[in-house]
Amino acid sequence: MGLVGPDLCKFISSNSRIFSCSLEKKLIPCTQILKKILVNDKNNQDLIRIVRRPSWLITMNPESRFLRNIAFFESCGIVGSQLSYLLKIKPRLFLMEESKLRDLVLRVSDLGFSFHSRMFVYGLCIVFSLNKEIFERKLELLRSFGFTNNEAMEIFRKQPMLFSNSEERLKSALDFFLNKIELKKEMLIKAPFCLTLSLGERVIPRYRVMQILKSKSLLVLNKEPSFFMMLAVSEKKFLEKFVEKFTDDAEELLVAYRGHMLDSSSSSPSSEEINLDAS
Repeated sequence: MGLVGPDLCKFISSNSRIFSCSLEKKLIPCTQILKKILVNDKNNQDLIRIVRRPSWLITMNPESRFLRNIAFFESCGIVGSQLSYLLKIKPRLFLMEESKLRDLVLRVSDLGFSFHSRMFVYGLCIVFSLNKEIFERKLELLRSFGFTNNEAMEIFRKQPMLFSNSEERLKSALDFFLNKIELKKEMLIKAPFCLTLSLGERVIPRYRVMQILKSKSLLVLNKEPSFFMMLAVSEKKFLEKFVEKFTDDAEELLVAYRGHMLDSSSSSPSSEEINLDAS
């Protein structure tokens, strides 16, 4: 499988019960099932990460509810890379009691996720991870910033992994976009992905750069990129398009963009700690 040296020693010391399991009846069949689900698993890296966890996944009865749950997921349209993602992120879903798993899937469906949506599997992960009280608190946080209940649910359906963020981080992101730069809430409903990004490492530095480009009239008016587009592009693309391209101002732009790295006391400064005035 690729477990060798110290990694093999650590695995054996924490999973000694594998030696009491049948190689032919349990370990090999279970491993083959896992490998079949894990698509594009180079050098068994995903498989190794999974079996390093408590060994119940490779010591279970291969004819148990594990296979039945796989069949149920597939009947819901969760196949291929989505099934692989689910196994890597939430492996315990595969050993849930069938009735509880069906109730969980029904709840996700009732929240408005379609079985045919690629977001369904992410909604399933969040609903499984959060109890109802915490889930409702995060919805209430969105409502406290002026979103209706339907709008808050639309944001959740579009970006369910947003709810994996802490309430403090979600509140800081909402405060920055809606209060600091006064973005219309309709824009956040349209592109809620920006709420998942790090304020200190990505959002605020790129906002600084955009403000400098605007103040120096370096952006062509009829081709001016949206802030969302500037947030979405990769680090390499951002530097190419919005920093290095403007050779006369590249140093100033780079200082504005990398300035947060000078503060070694905080790896993720809050918006209050950062001067947003690009001038």
